[in-house]
Amino acid sequence: GLFSLLALACFARATDAAAGKRLWSVASLAAFAAGLLSKESAFATIALVALVSMWIERAHLLTVVRRVLPYVALGVAFVALRWFAVGAITLAEPPPFIDNPLAHVGLLARLATALVVLGDYGSVLAVPLRLSADDSFDQVPVVHSLADPRLVGTTAVILALALALGAARRRMPVLPFAALFFVFAIALTSNVCFPIGTIKAERMLYLPSFSWCLACGWLLRRWTGRVLGTRALVVALLLLGLAARTWVRNADWRDNYTLFTKTVATSPGSARAHANAAAVHGAAGDLDFASDHFRAALEIYPEFGPALVGLAQVSELRGARQDAIHWYSEASRLDPANLEPYVRLGELLLQAGDARRAEEVYHAGLARVPNHPLLLLGVASSRALQGDRSGANDFLARAEANPPLPPDIARRARLLRREIQGP
Repeated sequence: GLFSLLALACFARATDAAAGKRLWSVASLAAFAAGLLSKESAFATIALVALVSMWIERAHLLTVVRRVLPYVALGVAFVALRWFAVGAITLAEPPPFIDNPLAHVGLLARLATALVVLGDYGSVLAVPLRLSADDSFDQVPVVHSLADPRLVGTTAVILALALALGAARRRMPVLPFAALFFVFAIALTSNVCFPIGTIKAERMLYLPSFSWCLACGWLLRRWTGRVLGTRALVVALLLLGLAARTWVRNADWRDNYTLFTKTVATSPGSARAHANAAAVHGAAGDLDFASDHFRAALEIYPEFGPALVGLAQVSELRGARQDAIHWYSEASRLDPANLEPYVRLGELLLQAGDARRAEEVYHAGLARVPNHPLLLLGVASSRALQGDRSGANDFLARAEANPPLPPDIARRARLLRREIQGP
């Protein structure tokens, strides 16, 4: 966002500078390149450059095309570089469902929900009372019907604004420009063109919010006039109110406990918000609150692996071994890519004396990561408890053959070797 704004500022300076046009143009392109390397969404700068060119110069189409061509060339080079580096222009693979369910639904549902999210963004800019660090699944339910009240309401508001801007384009030309700036700036991060990594995030408003600031500043300046009076006082009080909201919101970021407990209060429909709140409650020793929030996360998204692991950890802290075994088993079944449940489940089974089942769990994990040292040590322990010293030595040797082991794992390996070798 910052580099895009810098690129636009330098471009605007280059269009009306009496001297140094080339220098300002180079600075604009450099800022654009830096923006692309920082975040792919800076690609929207190309469209914004065209918009600014038409606004400042009132240029004809061919002039606009000529102005934009260097930015297009940089954009094409970036796309080629990205393709070479990651093998894809957008996301190499779909994001997790919990982060963005719109990447896992049909086109119409995605577009309808994206429109609702745009309405939410507008409300955040206009009245920033509800602010949240997490709006993942299912804080913004996917729109599955054209009769969804959220879709109907958002569509009506957008159409009304479009008609109003069209009618006022001659008397208030800044407002249509600001509206188009918002549309172009958010196009690539709105899930309209293609799914991105998240369904909704306030950080996506950094660059688009410039349009809101521009429109509000122009309207307030027009309303207050040049004389300080009652209207100027109203504006000052409004700005103080917004500053106070910023002050209060900044306090929410004081530490993880404050942030996550505030977030779950503002986003009660988010499974991840509940899981994060549960984690900080657990760390503070509030196991009942932690359990409640983990269960709330699973009610929203039953296949959420971190919540299953969290419930298992709470059960361990309570000394409920069988409950912990149940939740770790569910976690390994529903989230097989996460190896922590395999490790902990195997250890609990060994503690319960079920070495054969523990070995099966460790082998299931090794099927995904064949040389994981903790899983190899687990198999070695299981074999040793079953009286198979030769097999235990083989797996222990595999564990020790890994690159330099972390000190705690190396210590466990040494202790296990002493146990296997005996007195």
